[in-house]
Amino acid sequence: MDGSGTPKLRKLLLWGNSLTSFPEFKSDSLEEINLSDSQITNVDFDNWATPKLREIFLSSNSFTSVPAFEMDSLEKLILDFNKIMNVETDKWAAPKLKVISFNGNLLTTVPGFKSDSLEELGLSWNKITNVKFDRWETPKLRVISFNRNLLTKVPGFKSDSIEELYLDDNKITDVETDGWATPKLGILSLAGNYLTSVPAFKNDSLLDNFPDSTLNESKSKYRLFAFLR
Repeated sequence: MDGSGTPKLRKLLLWGNSLTSFPEFKSDSLEEINLSDSQITNVDFDNWATPKLREIFLSSNSFTSVPAFEMDSLEKLILDFNKIMNVETDKWAAPKLKVISFNGNLLTTVPGFKSDSLEELGLSWNKITNVKFDRWETPKLRVISFNRNLLTKVPGFKSDSIEELYLDDNKITDVETDGWATPKLGILSLAGNYLTSVPAFKNDSLLDNFPDSTLNESKSKYRLFAFLR
Protein backbone atom coordinates (compact mmCIF):
# COMPACT_ATOMS: atom_id res chain seq x y z
CA MET A 1 0.00 0.00 0.00
CA ASP A 2 1.69 3.15 -1.25
CA GLY A 3 0.63 6.54 0.06
CA SER A 4 2.44 8.52 -2.62
CA GLY A 5 -0.89 9.27 -4.29
CA THR A 6 -2.15 10.94 -1.09
CA PRO A 7 0.82 13.08 -0.01
CA LYS A 8 -1.17 15.01 2.62
CA LEU A 9 -2.88 12.06 4.32
CA ARG A 10 -2.56 12.48 8.10
CA LYS A 11 -5.16 10.03 9.45
CA LEU A 12 -6.15 6.61 8.15
CA LEU A 13 -9.28 5.30 9.89
CA LEU A 14 -10.16 1.69 9.09
CA TRP A 15 -11.78 0.62 12.37
CA GLY A 16 -14.88 -1.56 12.38
CA ASN A 17 -14.03 -3.72 9.37
CA SER A 18 -13.27 -7.42 8.88
CA LEU A 19 -9.57 -7.13 8.25
CA THR A 20 -7.40 -10.10 9.19
CA SER A 21 -4.09 -8.53 8.17
CA PHE A 22 -2.63 -5.24 7.04
CA PRO A 23 -0.28 -4.91 4.05
CA GLU A 24 3.06 -3.18 3.72
CA PHE A 25 2.46 0.53 4.03
CA LYS A 26 4.37 3.60 2.94
CA SER A 27 3.47 7.20 3.70
CA ASP A 28 5.60 10.25 4.40
CA SER A 29 2.69 12.19 5.90
CA LEU A 30 0.63 9.74 7.98
CA GLU A 31 0.42 10.60 11.70
CA GLU A 32 -2.38 8.35 12.96
CA ILE A 33 -3.76 4.95 11.97
CA ASN A 34 -6.78 3.23 13.51
CA LEU A 35 -7.30 -0.47 12.78
CA SER A 36 -9.47 -1.27 15.79
CA ASP A 37 -12.52 -3.55 15.80
CA SER A 38 -11.35 -6.01 13.17
CA GLN A 39 -9.91 -9.54 13.22
CA ILE A 40 -6.22 -8.79 12.80
CA THR A 41 -3.86 -11.32 14.39
CA ASN A 42 -0.50 -9.80 13.48
CA VAL A 43 1.05 -6.66 12.05
CA ASP A 44 4.56 -6.53 10.67
CA PHE A 45 5.64 -3.03 11.62
CA ASP A 46 9.00 -3.58 9.97
CA ASN A 47 7.27 -3.35 6.60
CA TRP A 48 5.86 0.09 7.34
CA ALA A 49 7.65 3.18 6.06
CA THR A 50 5.86 5.89 8.02
CA PRO A 51 8.41 8.37 9.41
CA LYS A 52 5.77 10.70 10.95
CA LEU A 53 3.43 8.12 12.45
CA ARG A 54 2.68 9.10 16.07
CA GLU A 55 -0.43 7.12 17.07
CA ILE A 56 -1.50 3.51 16.41
CA PHE A 57 -4.85 2.10 17.54
CA LEU A 58 -5.25 -1.69 17.37
CA SER A 59 -7.92 -2.35 20.00
CA SER A 60 -10.48 -5.16 19.75
CA ASN A 61 -8.60 -7.39 17.35
CA SER A 62 -7.15 -10.90 17.82
CA PHE A 63 -3.54 -10.24 18.79
CA THR A 64 -2.01 -12.77 21.19
CA SER A 65 1.41 -11.11 21.37
CA VAL A 66 3.09 -7.87 20.39
CA PRO A 67 5.78 -8.11 17.73
CA ALA A 68 9.15 -6.42 18.00
CA PHE A 69 9.25 -3.11 16.21
CA GLU A 70 11.35 -0.04 15.60
CA MET A 71 9.59 3.28 15.19
CA ASP A 72 11.33 6.54 16.02
CA SER A 73 8.20 8.72 15.73
CA LEU A 74 5.64 6.63 17.68
CA GLU A 75 4.12 8.30 20.77
CA LYS A 76 0.95 6.28 21.47
CA LEU A 77 0.22 2.55 21.11
CA ILE A 78 -3.25 1.26 22.04
CA LEU A 79 -3.85 -2.50 22.08
CA ASP A 80 -6.88 -2.76 24.37
CA PHE A 81 -9.21 -5.78 24.38
CA ASN A 82 -7.19 -8.25 22.39
CA LYS A 83 -6.00 -11.69 23.55
CA ILE A 84 -2.46 -10.71 24.41
CA MET A 85 -0.73 -13.07 26.85
CA ASN A 86 2.87 -11.97 26.42
CA VAL A 87 4.69 -8.71 25.81
CA GLU A 88 8.43 -8.52 25.19
CA THR A 89 9.18 -4.84 25.53
CA ASP A 90 12.94 -5.37 25.42
CA LYS A 91 12.60 -5.88 21.67
CA TRP A 92 10.95 -2.51 21.12
CA ALA A 93 12.77 0.54 19.82
CA ALA A 94 10.44 3.51 20.24
CA PRO A 95 12.33 6.37 21.92
CA LYS A 96 9.34 8.79 21.88
CA LEU A 97 6.64 6.38 23.10
CA LYS A 98 4.60 8.13 25.83
CA VAL A 99 1.39 6.11 26.11
CA ILE A 100 0.94 2.32 26.10
CA SER A 101 -2.38 0.63 26.79
CA PHE A 102 -2.95 -3.12 27.20
CA ASN A 103 -6.32 -2.89 28.96
CA GLY A 104 -8.60 -5.90 28.57
CA ASN A 105 -6.10 -8.58 27.62
CA LEU A 106 -4.92 -11.88 29.14
CA LEU A 107 -1.71 -10.81 30.81
CA THR A 108 -0.86 -12.59 34.06
CA THR A 109 2.44 -10.83 34.68
CA VAL A 110 3.74 -7.34 34.03
CA PRO A 111 6.53 -6.96 31.51
CA GLY A 112 9.77 -5.35 32.66
CA PHE A 113 9.29 -1.93 31.17
CA LYS A 114 12.35 0.10 30.30
CA SER A 115 11.66 3.45 28.69
CA ASP A 116 12.98 6.98 29.11
CA SER A 117 9.85 8.45 27.49
CA LEU A 118 6.87 6.45 28.85
CA GLU A 119 4.34 8.60 30.77
CA GLU A 120 1.09 6.60 30.87
CA LEU A 121 0.57 2.83 31.17
CA GLY A 122 -2.77 1.01 31.04
CA LEU A 123 -2.95 -2.58 32.33
CA SER A 124 -6.53 -2.78 33.61
CA TRP A 125 -8.89 -5.72 32.99
CA ASN A 126 -6.16 -8.35 32.82
CA LYS A 127 -5.31 -11.30 35.08
CA ILE A 128 -2.24 -9.87 36.76
CA THR A 129 -1.50 -11.33 40.19
CA ASN A 130 1.74 -9.59 41.09
CA VAL A 131 3.61 -6.39 40.33
CA LYS A 132 7.33 -5.75 40.82
CA PHE A 133 7.84 -2.05 40.34
CA ASP A 134 11.52 -2.28 41.16
CA ARG A 135 12.15 -3.99 37.83
CA TRP A 136 10.87 -1.01 35.88
CA GLU A 137 13.11 1.69 34.46
CA THR A 138 10.59 4.41 33.63
CA PRO A 139 11.80 7.78 34.96
CA LYS A 140 8.92 9.78 33.39
CA LEU A 141 6.01 7.44 34.16
CA ARG A 142 3.16 9.52 35.65
CA VAL A 143 -0.01 7.40 35.39
CA ILE A 144 -0.53 3.65 35.95
CA SER A 145 -3.85 1.80 35.92
CA PHE A 146 -4.22 -1.75 37.29
CA ASN A 147 -7.99 -1.77 37.76
CA ARG A 148 -9.82 -5.11 37.68
CA ASN A 149 -6.91 -7.50 37.97
CA LEU A 150 -6.19 -10.21 40.55
CA LEU A 151 -3.79 -8.36 42.82
CA THR A 152 -3.98 -9.27 46.51
CA LYS A 153 -1.40 -6.80 47.82
CA VAL A 154 0.47 -3.69 46.80
CA PRO A 155 4.23 -3.85 47.34
CA GLY A 156 6.24 -0.91 48.57
CA PHE A 157 7.93 0.94 45.73
CA LYS A 158 9.86 4.07 44.90
CA SER A 159 9.12 6.47 42.08
CA ASP A 160 10.05 10.11 41.68
CA SER A 161 7.61 10.58 38.78
CA ILE A 162 4.37 8.71 39.52
CA GLU A 163 1.38 11.04 40.01
CA GLU A 164 -1.65 8.75 39.63
CA LEU A 165 -2.01 5.09 40.61
CA TYR A 166 -5.30 3.22 40.03
CA LEU A 167 -5.84 -0.19 41.67
CA ASP A 168 -9.64 -0.41 41.80
CA ASP A 169 -11.60 -3.68 41.89
CA ASN A 170 -8.80 -6.10 42.65
CA LYS A 171 -8.61 -8.43 45.66
CA ILE A 172 -6.20 -6.33 47.68
CA THR A 173 -6.09 -6.93 51.43
CA ASP A 174 -2.70 -5.42 52.19
CA VAL A 175 -0.73 -2.33 51.20
CA GLU A 176 2.96 -2.37 52.15
CA THR A 177 3.32 1.32 52.93
CA ASP A 178 6.70 1.13 54.65
CA GLY A 179 8.59 0.81 51.39
CA TRP A 180 6.83 3.63 49.57
CA ALA A 181 8.67 6.71 48.34
CA THR A 182 6.43 8.55 45.88
CA PRO A 183 6.83 12.31 46.41
CA LYS A 184 4.61 13.32 43.46
CA LEU A 185 1.76 10.86 44.05
CA GLY A 186 -1.46 12.91 44.02
CA ILE A 187 -4.12 10.27 43.28
CA LEU A 188 -4.17 6.79 44.77
CA SER A 189 -7.34 4.79 44.16
CA LEU A 190 -8.05 1.45 45.85
CA ALA A 191 -11.82 1.40 45.56
CA GLY A 192 -13.63 -1.95 45.46
CA ASN A 193 -10.97 -4.05 47.19
CA TYR A 194 -10.93 -6.08 50.44
CA LEU A 195 -9.20 -3.63 52.77
CA THR A 196 -10.46 -3.74 56.35
CA SER A 197 -8.49 -0.71 57.55
CA VAL A 198 -6.89 2.38 56.10
CA PRO A 199 -3.15 1.86 55.52
CA ALA A 200 -0.84 4.10 57.53
CA PHE A 201 0.32 5.92 54.46
CA LYS A 202 2.20 9.22 54.56
CA ASN A 203 2.45 11.29 51.42
CA ASP A 204 2.19 15.06 51.42
CA SER A 205 1.40 15.18 47.70
CA LEU A 206 -1.97 13.54 48.34
CA LEU A 207 -2.92 16.59 50.40
CA ASP A 208 -1.76 19.33 48.06
CA ASN A 209 -5.31 20.24 46.98
CA PHE A 210 -6.25 21.51 50.44
CA PRO A 211 -5.72 25.14 51.53
CA ASP A 212 -3.50 25.55 54.58
CA SER A 213 -6.43 26.67 56.73
CA THR A 214 -8.34 23.42 56.22
CA LEU A 215 -5.46 20.99 55.85
CA ASN A 216 -5.35 19.72 59.44
CA GLU A 217 -9.07 19.05 59.81
CA SER A 218 -9.39 17.48 56.35
CA LYS A 219 -6.22 15.40 56.41
CA SER A 220 -7.68 12.17 57.78
CA LYS A 221 -10.85 12.37 55.67
CA TYR A 222 -8.94 12.94 52.47
CA ARG A 223 -6.59 10.09 53.15
CA LEU A 224 -9.58 7.77 53.61
CA PHE A 225 -11.07 8.98 50.34
CA ALA A 226 -7.81 8.44 48.50
CA PHE A 227 -7.69 4.79 49.52
CA LEU A 228 -11.30 3.67 49.70
CA ARG A 229 -13.20 6.23 47.62
